[in-house]
Amino acid sequence: MDDYHVITASNGLAAQKMIKNNLPDIILCDVLMPKMNGFQFCTALKKNIETCHVPIILFSGLGSKENIMQGLECGADDYIVKPYDYELLLSKIQGFLHNRQVLKRKFLLFTEAEEEIQFSNELDDKFIANLTQLVEDNLSDPNFTIKDMCEAMGMSRTSFYHKLKALMDVSPNEFLRTIRLKKGRRMLLEHDYNVSEVAYNVGFSDAKYFGTLFKKYYGENPSSFVANKRKNQSKDQTIPSGEDKE
Repeated sequence: MDDYHVITASNGLAAQKMIKNNLPDIILCDVLMPKMNGFQFCTALKKNIETCHVPIILFSGLGSKENIMQGLECGADDYIVKPYDYELLLSKIQGFLHNRQVLKRKFLLFTEAEEEIQFSNELDDKFIANLTQLVEDNLSDPNFTIKDMCEAMGMSRTSFYHKLKALMDVSPNEFLRTIRLKKGRRMLLEHDYNVSEVAYNVGFSDAKYFGTLFKKYYGENPSSFVANKRKNQSKDQTIPSGEDKE
């Protein structure tokens, strides 16, 4: 574990207190612990909106099918029976951490028929769905802030930041900006608004700033995007040379 910063606790209760101030990227937990066993610990974290996104790997010498099923049913992301292979464990850890990067790319880059991002925990699915709807409901308001988002979601600024960063590796500002840019792109694609109209409709008070961000995300400025769209539409309407003309 030399590549990771590791914090340890002697039991589930101690770990719960520690997590409040040091939210981890991943949790490795033994099943047989005093005061609060691994099943109880896992259940408690997976039912809490502020911690349900954290991947939990349970360890145990209890290797029956029933034990493994109990661990998975209480929300564990993986269950490893002792003795375990160290390299396999590291591979699993890297896989969980890599998944966050995959979700970030999917969220930032997916543009056309919006593909729903799904998480392993129902609370996380609901969190992102509610947050996305909240942003869309306030899309045209340039004064809609991260503070407003936190209050509407019922979370402190710190908890909200850590939650979103851990789920998708994006900051609240990046999440808000990306939703606005995606909706702006769709408006340019599907309607005949000019760039300034779209910028204001998705909450940018400065159309030039909207254009700068648009080019950063999509590789071309909004004017070029609109011009290319019209060119493609013109091609689609052209009668193929092989067809008879009236």
